[in-house]
Amino acid sequence: MSKEEIQTKQKILAAAQRMFFENGYDKTSIHAIIEKVGVAKGTFYHHFSSKEELMEELVKGFAAEIEKGISGVLDEKMGAVEKLNAVARRGGELKKERVAFIRMYSEFMANPDNCRMTRRLMDISREITVPIYEKIINQGIEEGVFDCSGPDFTAEIIFGLGESMQRRIIPLIIKENPGKEDLAAIIKDLNAYERVMERILGAPEKSLKFAEETDIKVFLKK
Repeated sequence: MSKEEIQTKQKILAAAQRMFFENGYDKTSIHAIIEKVGVAKGTFYHHFSSKEELMEELVKGFAAEIEKGISGVLDEKMGAVEKLNAVARRGGELKKERVAFIRMYSEFMANPDNCRMTRRLMDISREITVPIYEKIINQGIEEGVFDCSGPDFTAEIIFGLGESMQRRIIPLIIKENPGKEDLAAIIKDLNAYERVMERILGAPEKSLKFAEETDIKVFLKK
């Protein structure tokens, strides 16, 4: 791909992302994106076969940002419990910097019509996240702070638990005018998520703490 083609592709991605933020994925047409960027229809389809492929590219880019952001934490010298907490918190910090993306992505996932694509996007997340969990779990077993077998499968279970957590909080993230009860519901679910993960890992009770109330508030609509 030539330098000009790369620049054109990036322009399409940037314009589409802005339009998804402003209007939502479902209400943004390929025609509108083409008009916004000012390219020929054939140029768009040279880079993307569909709007779904464009969305996938945006999610891959976001996932790569998260992976890069937490890679430094993985290399730090700290215990497995501390590292798991640090990875979760660092991931949360990076997502707080991209609140508009998180809300847009949540609205996309909340639409049943996007379920096939949602599954594909979750697979992208799994490919990045599960190996990170597995690495920390192996470290925890070696240190004697985790009491579980099959680190690879345990990592898959934890990822699945995260998916369930995500499904529960997405309706609250995209809700108009959320109240204190919505924030309380997320905090309650997060606490349960942490306790269940401790049991799966065989980690010390109340050793996992992934976020504070102020971290969660950021994602709720004002």
